[in-house]
Amino acid sequence: MFIAGNFNGHAGAAETYTEVNLFNVKLNSGASLKTGIPVSHNTALLVVEGSIIVNGKEVEEHSFVLFKNDGEEIEMSATKNSVILVLSGSLSRNPLPAMVLL
Repeated sequence: MFIAGNFNGHAGAAETYTEVNLFNVKLNSGASLKTGIPVSHNTALLVVEGSIIVNGKEVEEHSFVLFKNDGEEIEMSATKNSVILVLSGSLSRNPLPAMVLL
């Protein structure tokens, strides 16, 4: 599910004030996925359920991965049925308007 941002050419429904990507990825055991994230983004993922291999390293359920800003491609393959939350975003240099919630 593409929540916000751009995932392999598909846009998420949410509008954001800064450049943000937020994806809920579901992979069946044995399935794989490759995507590009801008090198300027701070990128992380959370394995909500299952077990995956990310860029050649095994990542277990409930693990959080914070990526270095030295590459744009992320490869994931599921060793079990898995749910992964992928988050990335660029640092905004523009001040955000103050918001008041009523």
